[in-house]
Amino acid sequence: MLVERYPALRIIITFADIMAYGLSALIVIAGILSLPQGGALALLGSLIVAFFVYLGVKVYSELVQVLINIEKNTRLYQDILTRDRSSKEASQSGN
Repeated sequence: MLVERYPALRIIITFADIMAYGLSALIVIAGILSLPQGGALALLGSLIVAFFVYLGVKVYSELVQVLINIEKNTRLYQDILTRDRSSKEASQSGN
């Protein structure tokens, strides 16, 4: 059984996901509040900025998740190879 590693990184991923939604929502709210001064163009600009902020933060959290998954798969594959190698050695010494 594999032990889940890097709990701090998993917390950072969760925080980044929450932050992506929160920052995007704040930017959209700011765009809505600026409608009387800036008009529809200000709202459109805030929607575009909110999209790119969300995308940037989400890409960061997904990249960290991919790196954790690569480490987990590498560790799992190493365990399988070690187990396979030891079983072959045991069967050869038994002959």
